[in-house]
Amino acid sequence: IEIDAGFAVDFRAFETVIDSLGGVDIFLSDEEAAYLSCPQGMTRLDGSKALMYARIRSIGQGDFGRTDRQRKLLQVMIERCKTMGTGQLHALLDELLPLVQTNAEQQKILQYCLELTPILTGGCETQKLCIPAEGTYEYAWAKGMSILLPNLEENRKILQSVLRDNR
Repeated sequence: IEIDAGFAVDFRAFETVIDSLGGVDIFLSDEEAAYLSCPQGMTRLDGSKALMYARIRSIGQGDFGRTDRQRKLLQVMIERCKTMGTGQLHALLDELLPLVQTNAEQQKILQYCLELTPILTGGCETQKLCIPAEGTYEYAWAKGMSILLPNLEENRKILQSVLRDNR
């Protein structure tokens, strides 16, 4: 896979994105609710609480639980955008694009935005994929830290298959 450009947002920008959407509704387990000092069940999180939620490692499956929460947040954000009109989406992009660090040219960013429009307006389904895929890695230790050693070739095949099937 050839990477055309990179995009990054910092924690403050992440909070701003969530707040610009009016918060996000997330189902919190008892443990997550206690950690965030929020009610259990479906709860609206503002940017600050959403960031705390996204960074939890001490509940559930450690880093796997953390990345699962991050995927849930992204999915909720995409679903929230699907309820917005085109004008609202443009206003949101105008507010958020200055918060994004990128090496992409402005024309390329506009092209990406146009390509995302069907996703954000509900015109197509989104798909989730975790890499490394289940069963394609092993645990190891490096510099005193637990890490995953992925089978790069197997994960490459899985990713290429999913991308090829969704063209």
